[in-house]
Amino acid sequence: IRLSSLGDILLTTPVLRALHEHFPAAHIDFLTKAAYQDVLRANPCVDRLLLLEPQQGLRETLHRLRQTRYDVVVDLQRTLRSCLLYHGLLAQRKLAYTKRTIRRALLVHLGWNTLQAMMPVPELYRGPLRCLGMTAPLPPLEMHLAAESREAMQAYLQQELPDGLRRPLLAVAPGA
Repeated sequence: IRLSSLGDILLTTPVLRALHEHFPAAHIDFLTKAAYQDVLRANPCVDRLLLLEPQQGLRETLHRLRQTRYDVVVDLQRTLRSCLLYHGLLAQRKLAYTKRTIRRALLVHLGWNTLQAMMPVPELYRGPLRCLGMTAPLPPLEMHLAAESREAMQAYLQQELPDGLRRPLLAVAPGA
């Protein structure tokens, strides 16, 4: 479960790849808000993308999601909404990453640095998965584009870029 935001969802991709490699026979579902579905739609490590629709309440979403009994559910967000979904899902094991909300608030609002060492977010996301035996180094972040997105991007670049600038170009701004 990672409902938002764009950059944070991208930061889950090393964990998705590690899960896929550690458990190659596993079926991996990913729950996110419908607005972020394009970020993971073409990711080969996600077997089924589950969407939290804006017009659908948590009760309806949980009813739909409870049709599947999971071996493991992982909350990579730790917000009220993700916690309600996490606790409402049927699973043999439930894991959640340790969110450093209070420590981060002390640093931001009071200047008190109680975060001894800054750990990259993907490493924080991997933390709860260690109990599943996942100890190998994480692979890099991944971003996969669906064919229609790639085609739309190429058409836009051909139309908008000057002729002398038709070489490979990459521009990514995933968020904060």
